[in-house]
Amino acid sequence: FKMNKAEIIKQVREFAIKAHEKCEYHGGPFVTHLDQVAAILHDHGYDDVAHQCTAYLHDLLEDTEVDQLTLLKFLTGINDLPQQANCIFSATVFCTDAPGPSRRVRKRATYRRQRNEINDFIDDDTTIAIGLWTGIRVKVADRIANVSSCLLNRFDLIPMYLRERDAFYLALQRDGVCDTMWKKLEELHDDAEQRSS
Repeated sequence: FKMNKAEIIKQVREFAIKAHEKCEYHGGPFVTHLDQVAAILHDHGYDDVAHQCTAYLHDLLEDTEVDQLTLLKFLTGINDLPQQANCIFSATVFCTDAPGPSRRVRKRATYRRQRNEINDFIDDDTTIAIGLWTGIRVKVADRIANVSSCLLNRFDLIPMYLRERDAFYLALQRDGVCDTMWKKLEELHDDAEQRSS
């Protein structure tokens, strides 16, 4: 049978909820965060299957026991998704932090890798390149969700996000790529800076 966009996204969301069942987000169910990232993307015009599915999968490989092969098999097994499965897979891998003993080490390695990948594929129109652009937008939406949530509930984490601000921008910001989301993130960072001073 043919699945519509909403049914595909729902199936991916349910897969992500099950995989994240042992995870929490600020004391609540992890899906709260995933829903927030998806909503931010939707509000900025990225309501297509690739962006919405990646929103639900962006933390999967680093926070759960699901590995890349399992994820790829799941995506290619969804009816009517195979054409976009590789894009979603590439975007999810792009969003995934590198391994390391501390957040600082992981983020440094991740930003270096992401910056290099973007520079390598910036002029391509391959599935990998399209996945990178999708991944950038999801990472910005993820950071908007995190900073917004911390301003409301976990202000103790704000200094961490402010320390990472410049490296995050250097790695991911490109002219013409989700400019309205970058503007929103900048406003949140400015608010956090003012409230921290």
